[in-house]
Amino acid sequence: MSFSLVWSFLIILISGIVRYIAPPGRVSNWTSWMLFGFSKAGWQAIHTIFSLTFVLLSVFHLIVFNWKVFWFYLVTKTAKGLNKQKELPVSIALIIVVFFGTYFNKQPFKAVIDFGEWTTESWEVKEEMAPIPHAELSTIKELSGRYIPMSADSILLLINGKGLNADNRGQTIQKISELNNITPAKLYSFITPANKT
Repeated sequence: MSFSLVWSFLIILISGIVRYIAPPGRVSNWTSWMLFGFSKAGWQAIHTIFSLTFVLLSVFHLIVFNWKVFWFYLVTKTAKGLNKQKELPVSIALIIVVFFGTYFNKQPFKAVIDFGEWTTESWEVKEEMAPIPHAELSTIKELSGRYIPMSADSILLLINGKGLNADNRGQTIQKISELNNITPAKLYSFITPANKT
């Protein structure tokens, strides 16, 4: 049980760091960003599941294996009074300072958040930006005319002319990209060069 807690903690730590530095969803989805074989959504799922696993294992570990020890500790502390009288108020004050410092965006917590946002935004490259946020979820029909100055049928012909598979105007950029094992950004670059002046 203790080893499971340690492994869960390490996975939470690693996935938390990855989530902290990962690109925003609009970039990770558009460029099919991966790290160690996992997409951003994959890392989020790992972090969520192992956080829940850690909580459940901790509760189970406390109740099943250490309940008597924990109860004895509480009873002893209550009977003797708090030996370290500053311990409880200091721990409460620390949690309050961290919580409200983060909530009100105060230093040094602001610096940590700002660094994470800077790291996240540094992934964006102007040439690879989607025409609209989450354009990979748009269909050929939705992008035609407004974002790509061609009809949906012309776009479909252009995609097929590049040797790529696309069945209809209602397919999303993401679906076509997955079918052809390329990123949405790469697919979009195939569609748009002829339209650039």
